[in-house]
Amino acid sequence: MLQRMPSSEHLVGKILVPLDGSPLAERAIPYAEELARALKTEVQLFQVALPIRGMLLSSTNLASPEETMALVQERVTQYFSGLTAKLGSSGPKVQFQISNLPAVDWELEEVRTHLLEMIVSLILQRVAEPDIGIVVLASHGSGARKGTAYGGVASRVLARCPKPVLVVRVINEAG
Repeated sequence: MLQRMPSSEHLVGKILVPLDGSPLAERAIPYAEELARALKTEVQLFQVALPIRGMLLSSTNLASPEETMALVQERVTQYFSGLTAKLGSSGPKVQFQISNLPAVDWELEEVRTHLLEMIVSLILQRVAEPDIGIVVLASHGSGARKGTAYGGVASRVLARCPKPVLVVRVINEAG
């Protein structure tokens, strides 16, 4: 016996858009908005807050780990507030969420690789939640220099994501 298909509002959860704070990553947002309109769903902007150890509080004072996290949270919240204001009220409902990583020192290559994995893990943890149906992310293509079609985060999310992924290929015209 054939079962009736549910309406599109019940087929798809929210559309998750992982961002890194760059204008290149934001180029995925219009695609997510169009998809959200067509599927009658919401857009969830998502960023992993990555505090860098030793952020300056002033020209002479280094921030403690707690102060560093508070500064990063404030900056990411301001970033998302600006984005949601730009998107306006005419489009689909847009929410934002921040996940935190501990403060780190980006000097060592193995630390970068480990942090990349941690960022991808946090994205995939959010994707695994039942309210997310699709992921839309931009790929800066930085992996192209290393012989891959996508950058580090995009290629890892694409390879391991249990839900549909739309990758928006972005080329930085500035160089």
